Amino acid sequence: MSMSTTGNAAMRFFVLQRGQRKDRKQVLNYPPTEAAIFLIERLGSMAYIKGRKHQTVRGVTGSAAYGLLTGMALSLPVLAQPNAANPNATQAEQTLSEVQVIGDENIGYKVNALSSDKFTQPVLDTTQTVTIVPQQVMREQTASTLTDVLRNVSGMGTFSAGEGAGPPSMGDAIIMRGFDAKDSIYVDNVRDTGTISRDVFNTEAVEVFKGPAGTDAGRSAPNGAINLVTKQARKGNFSDLSIGAGTARYKRSTLDLNRELDGLPNAAFRLNLMGEDAGVAGRDRITNRRWGIAPALAMGLGTPTRTYLNVQHVRQNNVPDAGIPTVGLSGFSGNYAPLGNMPEPRRKNFYGSSSDRDKSESTMATLRFEHDLASGAALRNTTRWAKTSQDFLATFSAFPVMPISPDPNALMLQRQMFSKDVSNEIYTNQTNLNTEFQTGALTHEVSMGLELTREQQINYGQQRTPTALPPINAQNPSYGPGANIVRTGENTRGRTDTLALYAFDTIKLDARWQLNGGLRLDRYKTTFRSVNDSISASDNLLTWKAGVLYKPASNGSMYANYAVAQQPPGSSTFSLVNSMTTMDLVRGIVTDANMKPQKAKTVELGTKWELFNRSLLLTGALFRTDVDNEVEIDSSGEFNQIGKKRVQGLELSASGSITRDWDMLASYTYQKTKVVRGVSAVADGSSGLGYAPKNSLSLWSTYRISGAATVGAGGRYDSGFKRWVRDYPSPEQTPSYWTMDAMASYRFNAQTDLQLNVFNLFDKQYVAAINHLGLRYIPGLGRSARVTLNFQF
Repeated sequence: MSMSTTGNAAMRFFVLQRGQRKDRKQVLNYPPTEAAIFLIERLGSMAYIKGRKHQTVRGVTGSAAYGLLTGMALSLPVLAQPNAANPNATQAEQTLSEVQVIGDENIGYKVNALSSDKFTQPVLDTTQTVTIVPQQVMREQTASTLTDVLRNVSGMGTFSAGEGAGPPSMGDAIIMRGFDAKDSIYVDNVRDTGTISRDVFNTEAVEVFKGPAGTDAGRSAPNGAINLVTKQARKGNFSDLSIGAGTARYKRSTLDLNRELDGLPNAAFRLNLMGEDAGVAGRDRITNRRWGIAPALAMGLGTPTRTYLNVQHVRQNNVPDAGIPTVGLSGFSGNYAPLGNMPEPRRKNFYGSSSDRDKSESTMATLRFEHDLASGAALRNTTRWAKTSQDFLATFSAFPVMPISPDPNALMLQRQMFSKDVSNEIYTNQTNLNTEFQTGALTHEVSMGLELTREQQINYGQQRTPTALPPINAQNPSYGPGANIVRTGENTRGRTDTLALYAFDTIKLDARWQLNGGLRLDRYKTTFRSVNDSISASDNLLTWKAGVLYKPASNGSMYANYAVAQQPPGSSTFSLVNSMTTMDLVRGIVTDANMKPQKAKTVELGTKWELFNRSLLLTGALFRTDVDNEVEIDSSGEFNQIGKKRVQGLELSASGSITRDWDMLASYTYQKTKVVRGVSAVADGSSGLGYAPKNSLSLWSTYRISGAATVGAGGRYDSGFKRWVRDYPSPEQTPSYWTMDAMASYRFNAQTDLQLNVFNLFDKQYVAAINHLGLRYIPGLGRSARVTLNFQF
């Protein structure tokens, strides 16, 4: 925001959002006092201002800022009068120099600009459903992982507990709009591979794009994409230290330090540190241990040429949660009468072994150059190398052991193991040019670029000893050693090389109408090598999108959009086969090198409005996605791509400030899914898709009750979802549930505040995820509490 004062007895005030060019500024011809009040409403409520691109202003409470700006309001009318001390002063002498008041475009819950250069318009004028979870919400909720953060986005979550009798889910196993999204996760708009749990200690915001994102991100799932925006070094000096402790052995500390470099003009250094050692509320032996470090260097800040260097390293040593048996849940019978009367096992039971582990190490290094050309264009080049390794072993319960005793204390369950030793690596170089030009009366804002990417994966061959474990008691599981694992040298390797060209154009016909379009061509080649096979597949993927936007007012938009995305065989696993198996079909994995890419087509009609002095963004959209080339078994027993699936529904959201003290982030999703062509995809034989709740709601809101105290609360509703895989007598659908969280914080002074969080306030027991066969499930987080002491210095 900037404020200029010119002229004799009047002053002009204008707002210029960051990321917008000067010809798009909104001029506000407010009288001086009203303009100062406008500044009070925009800035006076913030305890701290923190944004993606600019320095943080700290140590100012809401009441202090309000008082400061009120003083400005009282003085501005005097400044605007002719020179009372010297009534003979000339007009030139009375002309006031320009005054700059710098703020940030992304304040509080409302984020105005997307991080990718491919999106040239503000969120208000982006013709797509986008939900952004800012750092302030993460801080208020003490969210530590991507999965935690995405609980703020309705219609998506870690609903699956893994395959039928096979491996459990790992890491951020996100499902969105009925489709797996774990391979559509990006960091600073670069794909981030690996089935790990991502910590957000170095994350400024999380952007969720719903609907095909192929034109923006390349080959991807049909449901959208998730992008984590990394913290960058910036001008200004600030430090944040947070120390937290809580129930379930929770201990976590983070440090966010930013310093301008005195010996290097226009340069800054930022360091983020994290350490966590915690259990899981309501669960025995599940452990999350990790630490991370993320240094960042920025040079040329405030100049036309800028350089950013970022490194992030995280190590984890966790005990995974493979869930508990569904014995005793409604719908479980196992086709044996005694099982229908069995009580539920205790939800805290652990069915794994002392050998279970989820060890991972991830390192990411990014170098980015930015240059503003004299013509007004901007050039950016990003180079990244990243590597993630994971050593995973989970032991879990499976089918009941025959014969079955009517004594519930005598029920024994088979035990199975899943292990994985994998390494993922990515090299990419991306060049992007943004420019703006006129063709007659039309204004074009263009983004175009070139991407070169190599992704590769090594799966290390393993041998487990013993190969099987003895059964375990369903009600009172024993705890002891599991398998010992060694590498055999029989590894498999997969690699995908991609060359991509893209171009986007937003055409402004006049002040009300805009047209936008994007086109992307990916040339890819996937190579897979095992001990016995060497298979490759290559193709061209053409994805595109087109939209039209109408602005009935400057604070509102109405739009229609159509987009196409494609996902080729082997895209998610880096593995290829010459022919599919029934198990591949059950798992929903397409690895047959002879298959065509799956294609998703989405149409969306939506509207977005900024209310309450443009501090609250309301959005609503109707959508329909059709996914073609789904693999099915035809009447002759052959695998053919004759299937078609559909998901359609409604998205509503609100983000921002209702008043100076009341912030809100809310979203609601209604989705109706259907198998248009092909065999039923869910356990009850109906035509819907699995792991796609029909109704879901997420709400988080805080209110500043004084200059020092803030209270907040939130809730999530899920109408339940159906699992995959038919013909097993276990729960086919999870029950609906509500769960509520609350927080309160108190600021003692400009440097210190204390925060209390309570999760699952009413200790609701619910099924958070269930596996494909319905044999086991993961309970929702039990009631728990955390206390966090925050220091700013």
